[in-house]
Amino acid sequence: MIESLLNKENCLENSDGEELDDLNNEWTELIGVKEEKTLEEDIGDLEQLDSDEEKEQEQMKKYNRMTWRELKRACREVAHHEYINEQCDIVRENINNQFILLQKVMKSWNSSAVKACFLAWRGWAKTSAKSRIDQEGKAGKAKELIEQGIIQKKELEQFEAAKWIEKFDEFTERIFFEHIETGEIAWDVKPNKFEYMYS
Repeated sequence: MIESLLNKENCLENSDGEELDDLNNEWTELIGVKEEKTLEEDIGDLEQLDSDEEKEQEQMKKYNRMTWRELKRACREVAHHEYINEQCDIVRENINNQFILLQKVMKSWNSSAVKACFLAWRGWAKTSAKSRIDQEGKAGKAKELIEQGIIQKKELEQFEAAKWIEKFDEFTERIFFEHIETGEIAWDVKPNKFEYMYS
């Protein structure tokens, strides 16, 4: 309509003013629609803000009803959740950066020889990663076996110590311990070491 009003044949100077009134009315409608949309957006922002404030107030009421132990546990859970989200964001960003970098690298590789070199390097990298994982698994199993050995040794020490019976020698008026299986005697102090099994 505006373009038609700018035409020489329909110029506002040659009109009786009706076109100008229509243009003003259209402009007024556009302004009204724009103001209405802006008002709706502002109302939506305020409602979102009110909703966030209500959630925060409800959370604070919930915290106020908690004991110190429960509050500590809740704070720990929130911190843990936020830490996980933060770490996930960091990982996503790193992955995205690595992907972009690989895209740039792949675009710059036009030679088949370079691609073959990359394929060879990828195979070596996979083999190295698998070997490292296997070594870590073996080291973990060895550590677990050592820990189990220590636990079993302690249990064996306790089992062997239970075989020593406390007695009293009336002639010397001393306490001694006698092994119920070997008959070995130890004076004053009850043996509780592993090496006594082989003494």
